Amino acid sequence: YSLCMQHSSNRINRIVITGPPGAGKSTIVDNLCNEFGDIFQHVPEAATPVILNFGIAPGSKSEKFVFESSFQQALYRMQKIYEEIAEDIARYTGKKALLCDKGRIDIAAHLKGGMEEYEKLFSISHIQESRDYDFVICLGLPSQEVYESIRRNNPARIEGYWRARELEEKLCVVWGEHPHFVFVPHTAWEEKAEKVRILIGNFIKKFPGNV
Repeated sequence: YSLCMQHSSNRINRIVITGPPGAGKSTIVDNLCNEFGDIFQHVPEAATPVILNFGIAPGSKSEKFVFESSFQQALYRMQKIYEEIAEDIARYTGKKALLCDKGRIDIAAHLKGGMEEYEKLFSISHIQESRDYDFVICLGLPSQEVYESIRRNNPARIEGYWRARELEEKLCVVWGEHPHFVFVPHTAWEEKAEKVRILIGNFIKKFPGNV
């Protein structure tokens, strides 16, 4: 389907910034929302506040629950509500797109059965779910040294480096069939952020009514 036009013309576009823990998703989303605040409505990710509010920490007994399907089902419902609320706000305030810190399909990367289990859990096909998102940018993982430094500063980041590396691979698999998927490998931070900014800028130009 064609970019930005697979739904009715009054639909709010949805952009996903995804990637493994420590890839810089939230920072880049915050920066883009500040720069393009008149265009984007921010959609926060659901996992971090849940992990922090319920005291799930690395090494705790509850840590394993994060990787259970019941937890992922709860996150799916929350993420969907976040997106619905954000879309209502975007319509009310006249914004053109949602900028999502992760999307619902991310959950498939956390399930042992991957996309097949995801489709069974939520009774929806991968193709149907993909249609809710117009553009997907996946950020690559930094070096292990940088990752461990970042991890210490975020109590909600319970995945070790190699688990994060595995998630990067799985995210590329579950999102990779999306017709507008781009992977941005890790480079120097400024270069990485600028690459995303250019991709987003080019996407904005394709909005209906823009030249």
